[in-house]
Amino acid sequence: MLKRVEYLRDVAEEILYEIMFSLAPRQFEKDSIVLQEDANAGSVQFLEQGVIEVFTQFEQNDFILEKLYKGSVIN
Repeated sequence: MLKRVEYLRDVAEEILYEIMFSLAPRQFEKDSIVLQEDANAGSVQFLEQGVIEVFTQFEQNDFILEKLYKGSVIN
């Protein structure tokens, strides 16, 4: 899965293994906020199942910008 991440394609095998073995699973409830728009990225998350909606708010309404599926990377 890591080799499919575009910015990890040229990373050495040893580094990929280090990343792979440091991954920790997390689960989120439906309608949870996974990452705030103005938050600093302190981690990379790989979506293994489910769907995440990337949205913004305008005049107190939510607008979906994109839907992310299995294999997507969030940071």
